Amino acid sequence: MSEYTIVGVKPVQQILQKIAPFLILKKEHCKVVLRVLKKMPQGSRGMEAKKLLRLAKEVDKFFFLNYSKKRTNTSQKLEEYLKLHKILSP
Repeated sequence: MSEYTIVGVKPVQQILQKIAPFLILKKEHCKVVLRVLKKMPQGSRGMEAKKLLRLAKEVDKFFFLNYSKKRTNTSQKLEEYLKLHKILSP
């Protein structure tokens, strides 16, 4: 097994699109990531609190895909934080 680090949205998107047809165990993970990347705004200023929360809910799907019980950062915690700091209206 080996590990490879890819930096940046575009390179990640390109690599995942190329390897997607060959994935077996992580095919659903790949679909979720590509969906999230497609919905992300291109510029850093395009991210609004509501959009960030919607994307976080997509990322929450990894909880079920990974059977992870240790994950602590969730869309629910993000929503609480955004409301607490008055970034997102209730």
